[in-house]
Order: sequence, then C-alpha cells, then structure tokens
Amino acid sequence: HERLEEKELHSFGNLCLVAHGKNSSFGNNSPLSKAFNESEETPLDSLKLYQMMEMAKANIQKKDEQEIENGGWGPKQVNNHQEKMIDLFEAVI
Repeated sequence: HERLEEKELHSFGNLCLVAHGKNSSFGNNSPLSKAFNESEETPLDSLKLYQMMEMAKANIQKKDEQEIENGGWGPKQVNNHQEKMIDLFEAVI
C-alpha cells in the first residue's frame, strides 16, 4: 500500500495503542493487512483498531480501484476515522 504522508501517518486517526508484542508482529502493515493476520488465538487489544480494520475491509468491498491500491486505508480514511473517534469521545464527556 502507498505510504501515508507524515500528517496522516502521525495523526490521531491513524493511532492505535496495542501491546508491545502485537505492535512488533503488525509492523507497518495497513489496517486491512492487520485484519487478515489477526486470529482468534490473539484477540484484539483495541476497539479503535477493530474499527480501523472494519473500515478498511468495508472500503475494499466497494471494489473501488483507489481503495484497493491503498489497502482500504488512505488519507481520507484516516481523517474520517479521526473525526468519528473525536465525535465519540465528545459524546461521552
């Protein structure tokens, strides 16, 4: 997948906190790659990561050429995810 620009790469929309060992195994893969490498023996550490994975899967299912090229997770998705997460935090505060 195409590498994200610094702005999106280091934004809240692309942030996902997981255990050190899981982070090492995920590497710099896209959320879609992480979704397909996840197994029932290694449950998700983060609901935010789960949302990122589901969003990437849904984007790929659209069969849009650009979505497929960016692995379902590009700048637009990072920004959309960031907005949704901020809205969610604000709703519970």
